[in-house]
Amino acid sequence: MSSYGSGFRNSVPAQQGTTLYGTSYGATDSQSTASSYYNETWGLFCSMHHMGCCRMGTTVGNGTVDAHGESWEVEQLYVCNDSVLPTAVGINPMITVQSVAYCIANGIADSLSGKTT
Repeated sequence: MSSYGSGFRNSVPAQQGTTLYGTSYGATDSQSTASSYYNETWGLFCSMHHMGCCRMGTTVGNGTVDAHGESWEVEQLYVCNDSVLPTAVGINPMITVQSVAYCIANGIADSLSGKTT
């Protein structure tokens, strides 16, 4: 078992080759077709979150926004969602995204009130 604890096995069932129930591959797919496809693509990770498509970076060359979520190219344009993360995290990013948004929003509020961070 991994160092993530016993609950991690259930968090990432693709790594265990478990059966997929439902028709997430299309409304006309049967349960057996979806399960067959799932077992053939064992270990495939995907995310409905667009993490990493607007990365934070220390320079314009390695990121779209700076550490405060502000665009390198457009002043006062901020990004405060999961796209600023460097890559997909492999688990539900809800708390991480909330934390990033909270920190960036506080920075925006501070900059509007004249405070420096």
